[in-house]
Amino acid sequence: MLKDQIINDIQGVFLDSDEFGDTHNIDGTDKTVIVDDDLLEQKKMQHDLYQAELLFHIASSDIDKPEPGQSMLFDDKSYRVLSAIENDGMYTVTLHRNAY
Repeated sequence: MLKDQIINDIQGVFLDSDEFGDTHNIDGTDKTVIVDDDLLEQKKMQHDLYQAELLFHIASSDIDKPEPGQSMLFDDKSYRVLSAIENDGMYTVTLHRNAY
């Protein structure tokens, strides 16, 4: 099935550390994610998300869906979730750095 192939591609291709994925610590646990600075800049310009400071993709099987306003530690820095959009087994998470 196509859905099964997509799930296999998420882990085997997109999040593969030899391809696109990098290891980052999220809320105290190492996870493989893709930090996407290009998409972040596009979103800032298109959607007036000037406060957004970090955007990453992660397999939806790796974390519970983040909720807007939720606190999240990313590489030991405190952020707030601006948005988390699920698409084909992955979340695209946009974060804003906490002032403290």
